[in-house]
Amino acid sequence: MHVARLKGLARAHLDTATIEGEIVSLPDGAVTVLDGHMMASVGADLGTLYLRVALDRPKRLTVFADDPGVVARHCAGLALSTDVRGPDGEASLAVPLPDIVGGLSDVALVGLLRDTGLDVSVEHGRAIGTLHGLVVARLAPDGSLEVGVGEVDMAAATMMNGTDAAALARVVEQVRLHRVSGRRHPIGRLSSARWLRSALREDPAQIAPGEWRDVEPIKPSKGVRDETPACALIDANRLVVCTAVLDRTLIPEVLDQCSRFDVHFVSIAVPPNDVLLATRLTNDLFAVESSVVEVTPPWV
Repeated sequence: MHVARLKGLARAHLDTATIEGEIVSLPDGAVTVLDGHMMASVGADLGTLYLRVALDRPKRLTVFADDPGVVARHCAGLALSTDVRGPDGEASLAVPLPDIVGGLSDVALVGLLRDTGLDVSVEHGRAIGTLHGLVVARLAPDGSLEVGVGEVDMAAATMMNGTDAAALARVVEQVRLHRVSGRRHPIGRLSSARWLRSALREDPAQIAPGEWRDVEPIKPSKGVRDETPACALIDANRLVVCTAVLDRTLIPEVLDQCSRFDVHFVSIAVPPNDVLLATRLTNDLFAVESSVVEVTPPWV
């Protein structure tokens, strides 16, 4: 279906009577390259398309997208000529990201979390407390405090122990015991990108000196097993992107964070084993200058 769709769109809206060469099916689209011109049809899975762009490095990119406003926003951050159109073939303008909302308004809750040794921040309107990057407490929609590691653990803790300071302290003690360098424990395998960001916040000299500020992910976290890159700003204009898994979430996260902030430089922090692949994927890909930085992960 996607292959036929791309052929039809190219025939109807581009100076391409026929597409010669191989058309590659994507999980949610199709792509082909003709004389350095990549043409693609894509649905919701944009990350896989950008991986193809990073690997094939076309000179020009034309995308027929189900959500062309988002793709146009992303393409504005790529270092190549792009043409973004909707499924009807009409050219599209970029749709900006919504403003970040929410703040730390519950002074008592913030004090409790910080007194327990947690880092406190707000993501998508909800206050969270993290230890070595792992979320162990958060403010529920009804204003109550949820503690634990993951959705199931938080629900069980609420039913069995309540969510008072003592329950929070018990969870923090267990995470502090097992989430340490060199210790093989399931807790040490969760939220690796966030743990890497937490370690670099404590030692920013591995990246660059300056004022460090964590920034929320573009999409809400799916839980403690979510490995979406964790981002931060140094001195407001250097974007630090920490990742432990080089997958289809990396490039969209970089492009969206660059569009949200006035980014002048991107530092992509990865463990040693990922340096070569990360460099191949991102070198000269973005409109802003970027570099891959090899960092020592805190879990080794």
